[in-house]
Amino acid sequence: MLQKLYQNKKWLIIIDQIVFSGTTFLTTLVIARNLDKTSFGVFSGVILALYFIISLVSGLVIQPFQVSDQKNKKTYKSFTFWLEMACIILLSIILCIFFIFAKQSFNTPLWLFGVGFTLNDYARKILLSLNKLKETLYLDILASLMQIMSILWLIWTNLLTIENICIYQSFSYLLVILILMTYLKPYNFNYKDWKGYWFHHIKEGKWLVMSSLVQWGASNLFVVASGVYIGVQALGALRLVQSLFGLLNMLLQVFENYIIPQTSYHLSKSTTHAISYLAHSNKQAFYWFGFILLLFTLFSEHIIVMAGGRQYEEYTFLMNGMVILYILIFINQPIRIAIRVLILNQYFFYGYLISFIFTVVSFDFMLSNWGLIGVLSGLICSQIILILFWQTILLTKKFAIWKSFI
Repeated sequence: MLQKLYQNKKWLIIIDQIVFSGTTFLTTLVIARNLDKTSFGVFSGVILALYFIISLVSGLVIQPFQVSDQKNKKTYKSFTFWLEMACIILLSIILCIFFIFAKQSFNTPLWLFGVGFTLNDYARKILLSLNKLKETLYLDILASLMQIMSILWLIWTNLLTIENICIYQSFSYLLVILILMTYLKPYNFNYKDWKGYWFHHIKEGKWLVMSSLVQWGASNLFVVASGVYIGVQALGALRLVQSLFGLLNMLLQVFENYIIPQTSYHLSKSTTHAISYLAHSNKQAFYWFGFILLLFTLFSEHIIVMAGGRQYEEYTFLMNGMVILYILIFINQPIRIAIRVLILNQYFFYGYLISFIFTVVSFDFMLSNWGLIGVLSGLICSQIILILFWQTILLTKKFAIWKSFI
């Protein structure tokens, strides 16, 4: 049984996603419960900033590599590794300049954590792109064990602070990168090939970086702004609730990773086959998704207190608002998959661009007048915009997926 799972690519991807997302989920909850609200809010802000950086770097380095037909060349793998390192060095220099102008001492633990966090994301994505699923799983298990053990050690010794979290987590990331280098062996310096790779990444990456930034902004600007308008405690509460819903994110990610290629296969037969398959798969997923949302609705107060302690009891309303948001996200999932399967990439970008413009225009009014309720309202409105825009595009392409759900 275990041997069959080990040889099955689909299950390797699912298990790896569970390990990666599950570790993020558990460590976030443990940190939230053992730090005060202000410290956890600051830590949440750091994580959001790092996801922003990853959006930038991934759009230039990894995403062009993922769709290239040359990705198994040794020189290309070496090029991506050193391009990643060059981006990190450039960003580190910018960070140094920022600290100098801010007249603050350089935060070495934070820098080490940021470098490790970014390189770990690169390691996972490049190994998955190379179809090295077992290696990806090994590295994720190793990193997960080290992270969990380090957090538990810091709690046991009563040394859990943001600075210590950054230092100890950096060790796990460093080990992952050292092992990655043994897999990749990024020492093939063919400058003639590298020149071609560079132009390819610039050509493709400029659009991918823009798409990544717009998507990040549409998804996170309201959350980031809450830390400025309402305070880091509100940001910490939002991130805690988002972490609780991370289980649903994991289900959606696994669902998307499996359903997209299957829907593409059915589309090669006919549009009707693809629509029918997508609708049937979504209906099956609804039972798991709906059951979890029902639990979150009925036991919202108990869940948030159990996760973060009594200090977060006042934020129970965030759980109920997030349930509404995730109902919309679930409704949008087959629409989003259809847009990707039909290779309507420009409309994928336009959808997030419109949502991002709405976010930029409205966040000041919503947060100034309604606080955290404004954050939830903004996120819900952004999701509705995506649903309406992408569904309109699908109708113009004669891909009437909504009929199969009736």
